[in-house]
Amino acid sequence: MARAGSLFSIRNGVRRAKAFQLAGLTQIPAEIFDLSSGRQIGSDVLSIDQLRSPKDELDLTVSSIQRWRFERLEAVVAAGQQHQLPAIEVYPGNWGVRIEDIKVIR
Repeated sequence: MARAGSLFSIRNGVRRAKAFQLAGLTQIPAEIFDLSSGRQIGSDVLSIDQLRSPKDELDLTVSSIQRWRFERLEAVVAAGQQHQLPAIEVYPGNWGVRIEDIKVIR
C-alpha cells in the first residue's frame, strides 16, 4: 500500500511510535486514513522514518497517568509483545517532526 519514501503524519499513536523507536524497532503497523474524508483507506507496516508527529515532545511530568501509560508501552515493546498494541493511525502527509526528534521529558 505505502510506497517507500512516502511520509505519513500521525493522527493517533505518537506514544506508541516513540516507544517502538526507543526500543530500536524500525517498523510499526498503521491504519491509513484519507485526510479529506477521514475514512480508512488501507493498512500497512510503515517504517518509523516515514512518520511525522504533531507533537515535538512527550511531557510525562505533567501526569502520573501519562507517565504510567508510556512506561507500560515501553515495557510491552521491550518484552516483544508489541503485536498486542493497536495499530497507529496516520494520514498521508509530511507535516510534523520526525519520531526520533521527539523529546521525552520524564
